Amino acid sequence: MLLLLVPFAAPLARAPRKRTKIPPTTKSAEAPLALRHATTTLDGNCSIWVLEVADQGWWRASTAAENPYGAKLWPGALAAAARLRAVAAGRDVLELGCGNGFAALVAAASGARRVLATDVSPRALDLTRRAAAEQRLAVDVAAFDARGPEPLPAGFDLLVARAGKELVAADVLYDAPLALAVADRVVEARARGMDVVVGGSPDREGRDAFVAALSAKLPGAAFEPAYDVGHEDLKWKRKRVEVLHLLEGGGVSSG
Repeated sequence: MLLLLVPFAAPLARAPRKRTKIPPTTKSAEAPLALRHATTTLDGNCSIWVLEVADQGWWRASTAAENPYGAKLWPGALAAAARLRAVAAGRDVLELGCGNGFAALVAAASGARRVLATDVSPRALDLTRRAAAEQRLAVDVAAFDARGPEPLPAGFDLLVARAGKELVAADVLYDAPLALAVADRVVEARARGMDVVVGGSPDREGRDAFVAALSAKLPGAAFEPAYDVGHEDLKWKRKRVEVLHLLEGGGVSSG
């Protein structure tokens, strides 16, 4: 957290000076973080931007417990969004761990009837809300913890989760406990007859636990072959991503 503190002015020579008293009710204001637009173009005609925190000092000072991961774009979001371009039209889309909202924004831009982006991070939800409003995309946001006891929000037919670095802010398979929670949510969604799209990276720590748990409960569920993505504007190196797409009626997409 960055705080904007207003120090007293330094004395001139050794002349006496009168200090300005700060009323007891005055509080230090939180300095606004520097943000940048991260723009991605999909299939040549869908250009969507998200807000990222550009303040490197904030990134260095943040800890995992403070959940900074939803403040930037991750490769798993590109994998999920690319699939949503083909399947979101006319659907009611629920996203778990939306981070700064790229997949949800793409779903809205691709003709989804309704989009709800959920996360446990207030900052992630704020970044998503602001990006949606400025681009005039119909995306609602809500706090939701996939690890908690509450059921998935009702009234949706397509569940999106991004399997990668973390559940709580951007992706969903950071470690085994979180991965198992997400697997349970996928099973819950399938029991409701929902399609499921999970986009992520094959080298994430919780990925194997997720696959094992899901396969035990939904035989045949598997990620499609991995492929490379990159982002020249953000100076990404090319990274491996993969997609799991479960269809209504129990089928598995072949890509």
